[in-house]
Amino acid sequence: EHPKMGKVKGVIAPENLSMNCALDACPPKCPLPGHAWQSVCHKEETTWLAFYRDTINGEFKYIFLSAGSSLKGQSDREKFEKARELGKVVGNIRKKITSGLRSSTSVTMQQNTALWFIDLLAIRAGNEKDTAEEADTVGCCSLRVEHITLGRDEEGPTIMFNFLGKDSIEYKNTLKLRPDDEDKALELEDNPQISFVRHGEEENFAQVFKNMERLVRKSDNGKAKKPTDDVFDELTTSTLNQYLKELMPGLTAKVFRTFNASFTLDQELYKLEDHPRKKEFMKTDTTQLKFYNDANYQVAILCNHSRAVSKTFDTQMEKMDGKKDEIVKELNAAKKSLKEKGADKEKIKKKITQLEERIHKHETQKEIKQKLAGVALGTSKLNYLDPRITVAWCKKFGDFALSKVFNKTLQTKFKWAIDEADENF
Repeated sequence: EHPKMGKVKGVIAPENLSMNCALDACPPKCPLPGHAWQSVCHKEETTWLAFYRDTINGEFKYIFLSAGSSLKGQSDREKFEKARELGKVVGNIRKKITSGLRSSTSVTMQQNTALWFIDLLAIRAGNEKDTAEEADTVGCCSLRVEHITLGRDEEGPTIMFNFLGKDSIEYKNTLKLRPDDEDKALELEDNPQISFVRHGEEENFAQVFKNMERLVRKSDNGKAKKPTDDVFDELTTSTLNQYLKELMPGLTAKVFRTFNASFTLDQELYKLEDHPRKKEFMKTDTTQLKFYNDANYQVAILCNHSRAVSKTFDTQMEKMDGKKDEIVKELNAAKKSLKEKGADKEKIKKKITQLEERIHKHETQKEIKQKLAGVALGTSKLNYLDPRITVAWCKKFGDFALSKVFNKTLQTKFKWAIDEADENF
């Protein structure tokens, strides 16, 4: 629970607002008689229009242009281009991380161990917190010993994470080697709280496990660590970001997260190209939407984008079951009437086909709803997924309507991507 929960925010008056405009532009007039802006500045290198200090936690809050503005679109495009730039050099960066995992210098080893997790699991870097003022949420750099459990199973080492991430969302995940038994592996893949080590990274995982054994047990001065001690005791978000910039100009943990989210979506969506059930998935908009949502689901699990299940979820499921029962009754009646003398068989057969399609559509919709009940797909679409991947996929596979996956807000926000991307992006 956030320590500031329940506090009432104060009214923001013009005297609390600092405005930002071009040097040669006339500052906006204050709309309230007898009041004036706190200040007017000319920071043309930024995209915010105004800011004020939050009355509860004292943080600065910034006001930006609307999502559909050309300036915001330019900023979004630059973000995704930076992620694409990372994609071109990520192989070399991973080689440097591999080398750094085995470094005899503690700081270097900690930097690369943390970065290995950030790259593989898309964990946020995390910032230092004042838990008296903010909720006790952590990221990779601020993990404590109590958040990590090391173990072993029949495949090899396991590392279990259990902590509160951004917005106090629980992050529970066990990192392990993929079983040789493919049936077992496929069964475990359906568990959102299990992640497999990438193919070819088995030796690195063994080294990471060895590093973590050292980091959760003793600090460099030889003293045993307590549960509340930091795992990465020589690492901060700022020093990690400095190291990232040495690997690639402009590289941050968020760029890694954006790259891996977009890469995952691209890989999952383009499985449709050679999928043995391609015709089945492309048969209707509902089945194709399910395929897209399944791909988006993998990204949401990677990024730990979850949400509370609606209180009315069970009621909604009951209503869907009731509706299906009605269609099934109608179908059975139609099949029965087909055997009657003088029946218009062609008309009834057509009706039976339509009813069977309705049942299939209904079952697909229910399956989607059940799978996505506690998952927030919109967060990754809004912030981490290059929209050009989705636009290109919709154009390439059956000219699928973009409106099925991008609502009006996203279509406005990503107009630049809709105009830019063709099916070969």
